[in-house]
Amino acid sequence: MEGLSKIKSNGFSLIEVIVAITLLSFIMVLVIQTTDSSINTKEKIVEEDKDILQAEMAIERINLDFTQIYSPLYFSGPKTKTQSRNDYDRSDPGRRTFPFRPSKQFPKETKDGYPIPLIDDGNNSLSFFTAANRRKFEGLKQSQYAWVKYSLRSSTLKTDREEIQEVNELAPYELVRTFIAEDIYNGDIDWKKKKSHILLRFIKKLKFQFWNEKKEKFVDNLRDLPRGGKNLLRAIKTTIVWVDKDKVENKLTLVSRPLFPKYDTKKDTKKMR
Repeated sequence: MEGLSKIKSNGFSLIEVIVAITLLSFIMVLVIQTTDSSINTKEKIVEEDKDILQAEMAIERINLDFTQIYSPLYFSGPKTKTQSRNDYDRSDPGRRTFPFRPSKQFPKETKDGYPIPLIDDGNNSLSFFTAANRRKFEGLKQSQYAWVKYSLRSSTLKTDREEIQEVNELAPYELVRTFIAEDIYNGDIDWKKKKSHILLRFIKKLKFQFWNEKKEKFVDNLRDLPRGGKNLLRAIKTTIVWVDKDKVENKLTLVSRPLFPKYDTKKDTKKMR
């Protein structure tokens, strides 16, 4: 009994303590590595999600504007050379009483006397008249209509991060949206003086294509549409190629269709004669 009591009072040996500390150290290292790895993975996923979310928001904004493209040609045919002011329906209380003066933004008018807004495609850009505007403040002097222009410009991003600079060199453009909701009937808009909002950075390519009903395919330019078709769009195909922060190239494609009913205004005009 005395020997057993003596053994119990001795406790752990030095070797046992060292082994226990070593095991605890290994466990702590594994826990720290796992936690650190989880944090890094979370940050990476969040960063990737931000890129994808921003791209999706940009394409959704484009789709909203395109589906709400407005032109009176969706409901009325263009004015012919033989028509005059006296041909307008005098029973219409909204009939315009002042003479139409062609301008850059409204080059022509319909047979009912409504100005036809210009749809213009340029170098990696597209401007048009949309009904997608929503007034944010009550009493604000804005209508539901607005001018919108989508375009590419050289990147304005300034950063010291080398990895971001490398991505910027691969895709040196940014997609911007210029929006005008006031004085929309101003016949000559200087887009360069208007402030633009960045929708998406690191763009490599932006392309707009337009549906040609006769050829039943998308064409690259408005001038390739049938006569009068460039002011009466039926579908627009948008292609965006952008590069994420991992230098992976991504491609987004969207087909937008104006929500206005499809009338054959040329055919309707012939029936009225």
